[in-house]
Amino acid sequence: MDMSNHPSESVLAPERLGQAAFVLMVPVFAYLGYVLFDDLLFGGLIGLLVGSGTFLYLPYFIYREAVQQGNATDVDGDHTRRAAVGIGLASGGMVAIAMRFVFEGAYVLPFAVAIIYTLVIYVPLDYALPSVDTAER
Repeated sequence: MDMSNHPSESVLAPERLGQAAFVLMVPVFAYLGYVLFDDLLFGGLIGLLVGSGTFLYLPYFIYREAVQQGNATDVDGDHTRRAAVGIGLASGGMVAIAMRFVFEGAYVLPFAVAIIYTLVIYVPLDYALPSVDTAER
């Protein structure tokens, strides 16, 4: 196997891309919260949710694509559960924004709905997402 094509050996490893996405999401959503709701903290907390989700699911899709193209064969299949949680968290953050539009003054309720939504998304995805190392070519 040519290691130069392996995703973790590239200039930006998938985990580093996930970290960069996390770092960028927090200020972007903080600004969005400020613009939409005049609430910097709420937007920052949404950024933490969405950024954490992106941090968790992005490496899964990058590794899966590398395995499908035949560039990596020794990828750890452990990314599936993290991807399921990440997809739930990222979409839960979007649900929290939507709930803030519905319940304008509420602070805790949007996050409670987001956590419930995250669990509802996580459970089926944990079973439905294929493992990274069993990708079809």
